[in-house]
Amino acid sequence: MINPVKIIAKHYIKKENLDDYIDGCVEARKKAEKGDGYISVRYFQDVMDEHIIVMSAEWENMDKLEKYVASKEYREISDSLSKYYSKKAEVNFYREI
Repeated sequence: MINPVKIIAKHYIKKENLDDYIDGCVEARKKAEKGDGYISVRYFQDVMDEHIIVMSAEWENMDKLEKYVASKEYREISDSLSKYYSKKAEVNFYREI
């Protein structure tokens, strides 16, 4: 594993959809685990504002991540979760230094 890529995405969830979104995250993780190059996906809930959920994901490299993001499985996950957002997610990509 050389130079894995970490994705940090801050999601703002509509108040009325929080439980459905959290359930969807569990399913999203199960699907992501099958992706080539998958290392991990974790979700964190903000302790001050429970409607903010941060996803931390790690992939072996950017090429494998891009391939997964282009897949039907990812599009289905993304479409199913994005309907719960109250505003656009903040997404950043990192490499360890």
